[in-house]
Amino acid sequence: MHITSPEDVPRIDDIEYNYNGKAIHFPTIVKEPKYSESINQDGQIISKKKEFKIPLHVEPDQICDFAVSYRTKAYISAINGETDFFSFSVNRYTERLVIRVLLEGKMKEKYTISFPYETEADGKPLIFQIYDAAEERMKTSEKSLEKIKEHPKINTFKNKITWKISNPKTGYEYRLFFILKERKHN
Repeated sequence: MHITSPEDVPRIDDIEYNYNGKAIHFPTIVKEPKYSESINQDGQIISKKKEFKIPLHVEPDQICDFAVSYRTKAYISAINGETDFFSFSVNRYTERLVIRVLLEGKMKEKYTISFPYETEADGKPLIFQIYDAAEERMKTSEKSLEKIKEHPKINTFKNKITWKISNPKTGYEYRLFFILKERKHN
């Protein structure tokens, strides 16, 4: 599993795991997760990454449901009213990937979640992007998902964005863009 963020990656103990509908606990996922930082020419950290292995045994032809969730301290850009994103890299065969960004507690009281106002160079709204392992944009895959209507959907009542992807491609990174808007209280 890879977790990448420009601001924050969670501690292993702060992640909740669910396997086939049951909460599970991994006391020792790996001896030491790999942690790395990407630094720009000015010496500023532009990305933090944590990588670790999750010891799941799945028999050939067996189907399992595995979910990972954690509270993040990231998304400083979104909190500052700028476009931000959540991404997930698929590293093995997966039948379905669900990316959900939702606000809870004090965040839900203070902000609403929305798609960005920004557009891409072709004039399309900036909602999602797909990249391969070499950081090349996979526009054909993006168009294929749009064609079958597997694009992110927003639920303003529940204050969340959900993106369901059938058979995501191994080696691809799926990015979901969003902004936070401060609620106006009367």
